[in-house]
Amino acid sequence: EARDGFGEARVFSEGSELIASGAADAILIATPHFSHTTLGIEALEAGLHVLVEKPISVHVADARRLCAAHRGQVF
Repeated sequence: EARDGFGEARVFSEGSELIASGAADAILIATPHFSHTTLGIEALEAGLHVLVEKPISVHVADARRLCAAHRGQVF
């Protein structure tokens, strides 16, 4: 529904759909914590700005992978 000149809201059933759509410059990942790493890396690789709610990842190794993706490194 369009309101106040903002146009219609787009709806995505999966975070990956939003990331691939090109509709956003940045995302806030506020999904169940087990998906933070996967979505975060996917979004960073797509060139999006990423904010992840706590916890950043389930495991320390996953957090390191996500931080490495931010730095453009393979971990």
